[in-house]
Amino acid sequence: MTATDNCSGAINATTDVTFPITASTTVTWTFTDESGNSHTQTQEVVVTECNTLAVTDEKIELVVYPNPVTTSFSISEKNIRELTVLDVSGHILKYFTTSQNKYDISELPQGVYIIEIQTSNDRLVRRLIKQ
Repeated sequence: MTATDNCSGAINATTDVTFPITASTTVTWTFTDESGNSHTQTQEVVVTECNTLAVTDEKIELVVYPNPVTTSFSISEKNIRELTVLDVSGHILKYFTTSQNKYDISELPQGVYIIEIQTSNDRLVRRLIKQ
């Protein structure tokens, strides 16, 4: 038995939810391909309170530059496994899973952010200012 369909090209995902999500909710996604085929899927998002992050200077030398930043920043440590950008309330805004030469945050508004950096051996926290 052989089955075929007319799915090809890009698939667009849309939702009517406004991001960032600040309270637990159900998000309904609609996925549509270039041929007009669509599928709807729901996602339960649970938001729990978290403790306020404290930023301390660790003994490990790690430089985030430039800081302040306008569009993207770099990190002196090249062995980064994960990098998370959070607002000062601890909400995750961006998440990178690979080490990069530059981390683009151009879509974030001006403000103060916290970056959590996971290396092979350590978890480091730094403050980042976006102009």
